[in-house]
Amino acid sequence: MPSCAQAVSRGCEARELALLRGPLGALGFETDAEGVVTAVERFTFAAQVGLAPGTRLLRLCQRGLAGLSPPQRRRLLRNAPKVCVTVLPPDDNGRPRRPPSSDEEGPVLPDPTPDLLLGTDPPGDPATTPPRDGSFTPPPAPPVLSEAGEEEEWEAVTTVCSSILETLAREGQHVPELWEPPASGNQRVPEEEAQALSEKVLYLESQEQAAKAALQAEIQTLRQIRPELGDAPPRVPQAPS
Repeated sequence: MPSCAQAVSRGCEARELALLRGPLGALGFETDAEGVVTAVERFTFAAQVGLAPGTRLLRLCQRGLAGLSPPQRRRLLRNAPKVCVTVLPPDDNGRPRRPPSSDEEGPVLPDPTPDLLLGTDPPGDPATTPPRDGSFTPPPAPPVLSEAGEEEEWEAVTTVCSSILETLAREGQHVPELWEPPASGNQRVPEEEAQALSEKVLYLESQEQAAKAALQAEIQTLRQIRPELGDAPPRVPQAPS
């Protein structure tokens, strides 16, 4: 589910989204040079979470959109295994909202990546120099992620999401948008939707079997009545007196 950011632009909260790719690897939306969404394909994960024309992108993969060149944006949108974006939904007229200023945008989503080039400790600082008695333990190496395994996992999740969207579209059910207020009551999760569909199929199959049984009984009754009608003597018409 998308989480609300803390900054506000003209009374509208920015939101963070983790977008999934479709079966062909596409995200299902297009943007212009200013980072405004211009088109969204139907039945995609982007449309399901509420991305619509007029939505403005503020950050892409934890990086400010203003600091990315157009080739860098295209490369991230095309090749990043997991695309995280921060967006501002359009106004009531469908027009893009004004992006927050640098003072407003700074505290919204601070870059979690530490800047390793800011270290100014002089050589020989006791705080950074390891002891010579052999008790220094180097930090553990970060785990190496398998890029192929991660891509396969995202493809599987994308396939499941696409099938759920197609099922909801065929059933004519309403898909909530990103900035739509939550409906009252408990919302059914996709697993409950699938279970409800399975129960409906089982009910229809039981009705079909009952109809077949009734038809078979009717045919059996007709077969029993037909020989009785054949054994009865024919009626001879009487001549008029």
